[in-house]
Formats: sequence, C-alpha cells, structure tokens
Amino acid sequence: MLDGFIDRDDGFTIAAPHLIHFECLGCPLEYICWRERPSLESAHIDTCGPTFDDQSDFTGILSCAKTLTLLNFQGSDVKLSPRLKKLTLVQRQLPKEANGARIDAMPINEMALQCPLLETVIIRCSKDDGEIHIMVNAMVANGVSMEKINVKFYEDMVEKVVGEIISLRHE
Repeated sequence: MLDGFIDRDDGFTIAAPHLIHFECLGCPLEYICWRERPSLESAHIDTCGPTFDDQSDFTGILSCAKTLTLLNFQGSDVKLSPRLKKLTLVQRQLPKEANGARIDAMPINEMALQCPLLETVIIRCSKDDGEIHIMVNAMVANGVSMEKINVKFYEDMVEKVVGEIISLRHE
C-alpha cells in the first residue's frame, strides 16, 4: 500500500512480480515505475487528481484484476481486465477549476468495458451528481446489465446509519 504524497522530484520503482493486491492512496501514479509487472487480483486506487491518462505503464498492471476500486477517477485510458468481476467507482465531491467551473466526472464512456465476467458494479456518489445517469447509460450501452449496477447515494447511507443509531438508542 502506498499512502501519501511522494516528493515531486523523486519517483520510485516497485519490483513485486507476485503482488496480488495494490492500494494507492494520494500518490500520483506518474511517480510509480514497475520493474516487473505483477498479476494483480485486486486494486484500490485513490490518487486525488488526474489518474490514468497517459499512464499505460500503470494501466497495464490492471489487465488481470478481478476486483477494482477507483476513487475520484478522472482519465480515459483505462482498459479494464476481461477477468474483472467487481468494479467499484467512488465519486466524491468533484473539484472545481480555477475559473469556478466543475471538472467533469469520470468519462466512463471512454473506458474499455469488455468485461464478460463482470458481476457487480457499485457506484457511490452524491445525489446532486448530475453525471451519474450518463455513466450508467454508458455502461449499459457497453453491455453491462442494469441488474448488475448498484448506485448508492451518500445521503441515503448517512440516513440509514443515523436511523440505526437512533434505533439502538431506543432499545
């Protein structure tokens, strides 16, 4: 697991050919170089910014993943594994550009969704994210069944937890 931000002048090399799970939290992918590509079974990526455009060295290691979680995903160069069974997309509040315009959500319609074994897609987002229906429609257009797509809104999750806490207090 990589957790944190690496000095911009320094990158690092990972040599772990037998690595099966990789987590990247807040570290720019351009600073990671792979000496030997692992055959990842799963990955959890949260790099807090543009993530996959022009990162073919990185996206190549995802080619075998069965489980993939992408947080605040931005970029379009991802070729998802044909072995992928579970995809989780977590969209937090989208950042704004310097001029105040909102940055577009993940362009899922540009992702390669050739995943015949895909069983589940979980999308976590806010109810005010107007791009979610576009993302879901793009997935369906790329062959993902609506029954496999589960959109979970943060507001509903918070409401459910608060309700459970209130019930427990009454008991």
